[in-house]
Amino acid sequence: MFELLVKSSSLNLIPNLKIVMDFEESVLSTRTNIMLLKALRTHAHDDCSSLSIKIFYSLMDDHAEGKISLSQNEIEQVCQTFLQCISRSNNITNLLTLKNSYHNYISVFSHNTLLEISYLSAFIHISFNASNFQGGIEIFESSFLSVTNLEIEGTHDPSTALTYLPTKRFLDLLCSHQDWNRLLTWLEKIDNISGDFITPKDWLKFLSFGLNIANYNLVKTVYDHFIMKGFDKGITRHDILFDPSITNSVTKENRIIKLINDEIIFQILHIFALEGDVGLTLRLIESHYVHKTLKGERALTLELCIQIIAAYCYYRSASLHQSGEDEDMIRVLKVLNGFVVKLKTKNNAQELISYRDITAHMSHRFLEYKVKDINVERASQKIKRIEQSIKDLEENLINPDVILPRKIKNDNVYVHSLGNILANLTILESFINKHINLMIDEKFDVDTVKLFINCILNHINLRQNSSGMIKALLTLKTLNYKVASEWLNKDLFEIILYSISNSTASKLTSLGLYQFFKSQSWSLSHHQYIALITASLRGDKFNDLLEYYVYEYLRDYD
Repeated sequence: MFELLVKSSSLNLIPNLKIVMDFEESVLSTRTNIMLLKALRTHAHDDCSSLSIKIFYSLMDDHAEGKISLSQNEIEQVCQTFLQCISRSNNITNLLTLKNSYHNYISVFSHNTLLEISYLSAFIHISFNASNFQGGIEIFESSFLSVTNLEIEGTHDPSTALTYLPTKRFLDLLCSHQDWNRLLTWLEKIDNISGDFITPKDWLKFLSFGLNIANYNLVKTVYDHFIMKGFDKGITRHDILFDPSITNSVTKENRIIKLINDEIIFQILHIFALEGDVGLTLRLIESHYVHKTLKGERALTLELCIQIIAAYCYYRSASLHQSGEDEDMIRVLKVLNGFVVKLKTKNNAQELISYRDITAHMSHRFLEYKVKDINVERASQKIKRIEQSIKDLEENLINPDVILPRKIKNDNVYVHSLGNILANLTILESFINKHINLMIDEKFDVDTVKLFINCILNHINLRQNSSGMIKALLTLKTLNYKVASEWLNKDLFEIILYSISNSTASKLTSLGLYQFFKSQSWSLSHHQYIALITASLRGDKFNDLLEYYVYEYLRDYD
């Protein structure tokens, strides 16, 4: 009856067999016990682990006592099935049962190393099921080393460990617990062992995690080991023309084009750009450019140009140039000018760079601007002298156990090594003079000059006060007395208006600017009028400018 019950797959009734076994352990034959154990392997009921333990112990005890005789193949089959059953347990105490089972039965009756790997796998599964994630992760890593060490005897290679251990579950848990450093290490290790073990679906899952949290290292790992695998230097025009593997993959809709759409490519590009990885950004765009041209589409768009500019803005150079100049800012301006000229030739107003597209990136570059400041160098040298004098004093002490009092350095001041260096008005003036003169000498496009001015003034507006704004405008006037008509545009006047609205001493300045707007027959937007009205409200006393601006606003928009 029991064999028919098992054969009929009535698994809902199987746990009730424990009741029968409790009354008489020998009620089931050896064949029925083995069949029942196999059926439990596919049964998801919580009590299956305890029943599988009872059946396994019964079979192994009977075999050890000579009551039954199991062949070597049957022993290994029973052990393997038992390990698969108990691995579904979420009871942490079953780890002790599992350990006893292995040392008292499995290792005694069989020397198959695959059973040892299955035992380790079951141990890891139970730890994960019982929410002992950290313990399970540590056991997985030690088990992997243990299994791969068997390679010395020529028994197993590392790919066997990947297959038999719960590797993919291990990777998923690293993702869910955001253990990114460990995940990156294992992704690279696994891909080096077996390039096909991690499927395209898995790679895309890890890519999704990386994009969601903007993790550069994770996105780069997926990009290098999956998206551009085999093309470390990207896909160039030469590859398209002369590399048959590229040609064949493109004609067959290769995995890059098929699995990853333009939106994902752009997200990857954005991550690389914000990290300042210029080389990787350019390689990705070059590969993307090749793919676009094959489809007969336009390649270098405004969005891609902005991402390249961003990459140069976030690029981190090690130090100043030997001449003491910050070459990074100059490099950004040259790249910006190249794209301004290129996009203007298309005669498409919607494809022109606006300061709003790049102001956040340029602001970061301004914050990272490096310059030799005499005061900073003097302070640094003073600190070094004091530190050296303390060391010399301690060395000359008669009693070396005496601890001298010393001032504790406040490192909070040094959270950012430079801070907003352009808040120093002398450096700000020098910065504007230097880069405007550079653009004039090298005959940059006038729109590049306007973009630079807009970005630097918007940076001042957001991070400094109106003193910085006035200093910058005066500096520009010394460079070009026609600055208002040749370099300033409506975007810049909007920036100046916002700066004025935040100043307590800007009432007359706002009036002068408003009169200039009217002389140029420029219409003001709602937000610009709000900035003027806000400026008139600054201070404790009522100012007639408030009535004037409200009247002008109602006249324009009533």
